[in-house]
Amino acid sequence: MKEAARAVEAVALAEIKALSSHENSSEKCSQKPEGVTLTFEEYSSLTCKAREAEELSKTKVVDAMLQVDEANVSNMEVLKKVEEATEEIKTSKKALEEALNRVEAANKGKLAVEEALRKWRSEHGQKRRSINNSAKFKNPHPSHHRRDSRLLDVNGLNLVSDGSVPVLKPTLSIGQILSRKLHLPEEFETETMADNGTVKRKVSLGQMLGKQNVDVPPSWKADKENCQKQFSGKRKKFGFARFSLLLTKQSKKKKKPTPNLR
Repeated sequence: MKEAARAVEAVALAEIKALSSHENSSEKCSQKPEGVTLTFEEYSSLTCKAREAEELSKTKVVDAMLQVDEANVSNMEVLKKVEEATEEIKTSKKALEEALNRVEAANKGKLAVEEALRKWRSEHGQKRRSINNSAKFKNPHPSHHRRDSRLLDVNGLNLVSDGSVPVLKPTLSIGQILSRKLHLPEEFETETMADNGTVKRKVSLGQMLGKQNVDVPPSWKADKENCQKQFSGKRKKFGFARFSLLLTKQSKKKKKPTPNLR
């Protein structure tokens, strides 16, 4: 705008100067008839050139004004874009702050959960230890007792299978063994159970005979007689085999000196 105004002013000044010079020249011509005279064609050509110059200056001024308007419009668009960018930056900053707050809250929650888990594990471990300790104090020995696998020799030798030193029982004579064989099957069962580790009350022959005299239903008596017959057959076989083994063992022991038993 300023440049256009300056151009217009310059054109106006040029016209004023031209007019003043023309007037001065006319006055000089009137005063001095010897001055330069122009023809009509020259004057018309000069006026045409002046008008063309004025039109060019006006068009230049209009173009300059249009350029200024376009520049202003572009400046407005740039300002709008800058404002939009600043708003986007503000929104992105807010979103970033919210994301950071969420991350901090998640980290705090994670730490709280980890602390709660540690406390729960420590408490649970202490409870387990206390329960195990109380169970150990209440039951110092396990409920299921392992029966020691023992190897019984013919002469009463008790050999433990867990690698310990074999325990020697006192040797029995042939009379004692035969007297044991003459006992009832129930007494034999009580002795074998005592050797295996389970303690039972030993019953004498008179008590067993007294028990047999008690009134028992006929079905039970028949079952008992069948069982006694089966067991007596097995006992005879076992007795003969054991008796032969006893004889061989004693013959070997006569050859070898017997160890001193404590």
